[in-house]
Amino acid sequence: MKKNFIFIKNNNDTFIYYLSFIPLIIYGLYKNGYLLMTNNYISFFDAYKIIFYPVGCFIIGLLFTFIFKKRRSQVLSFAITMGIVAPYNFNMVLYFGVVLLSLFLVEFIPNKYKINEASMLITILIFVNYFSNQFSIFNPMEFSSKYSYSLVDLFFGRGASYLFTSSIFLIIISYFILSFSKTYKKEIPLISFSIFLVLAAIFMIATKSYLNNIKLFLNGTTFFSFVYLSTTNVSSPSTKNITYIYGALVGLLSFVFIYLFDIYTGSIISIFIVSVFYRIYELIRQKIFLKNF
Repeated sequence: MKKNFIFIKNNNDTFIYYLSFIPLIIYGLYKNGYLLMTNNYISFFDAYKIIFYPVGCFIIGLLFTFIFKKRRSQVLSFAITMGIVAPYNFNMVLYFGVVLLSLFLVEFIPNKYKINEASMLITILIFVNYFSNQFSIFNPMEFSSKYSYSLVDLFFGRGASYLFTSSIFLIIISYFILSFSKTYKKEIPLISFSIFLVLAAIFMIATKSYLNNIKLFLNGTTFFSFVYLSTTNVSSPSTKNITYIYGALVGLLSFVFIYLFDIYTGSIISIFIVSVFYRIYELIRQKIFLKNF
């Protein structure tokens, strides 16, 4: 008998989900706020206003669910996730507007057509930034190129990323926190990471280029994508066997985009593409089932 994930409303799971973000938020405030302020890159106000991104997005999500009173858990999860992945160099008011508009997609698109909305929105922002020559994941200290970070620095979060996604160490801790949730699909990140790691190792050996490729591997955004974005309940598989294929494709495409196409945020694009293919598969499977019924 195939094991399916059960979609249930569980206050404990919701608490675990929000709790897992706390270490990431604290470190993001330190990296993109306190460090920049103490090194005279930004003002006191600019240093601490970044907390408005997760708080503001969460408040927008709360107000949205208060008005429409449907899919509260899904809407709030999307809202807080978008607060965590906010780009550094992006107008705050405009970003909140984009998040608000995106909540209508989360709220009103029927479940059978659900793709990964968070990865879709971030993918759109990636392409907008690319064609406008905006490098939104670099803060002023990283733009200065005055600092050379070791591999240990990158692992603990000193690399370029979105506001609260840089620390691989803390993301791993968050993963273990999330593993206590009954509805968290912990197999997907493990499979995605394993495939990504094996392919990256083969690529390093084949090209005989180690240091730069290891630095490329130590990308907090990639790990965050595997742990949080790929596991979104509605847009990822509910059947165990399909989750293995889903996770493997995410890891494979992430390797292709990051290592072969040199797209630093390639894991996010990969999750969006795989979620589209999975939704197409589900629609075809349902049509075949209804036809044979």
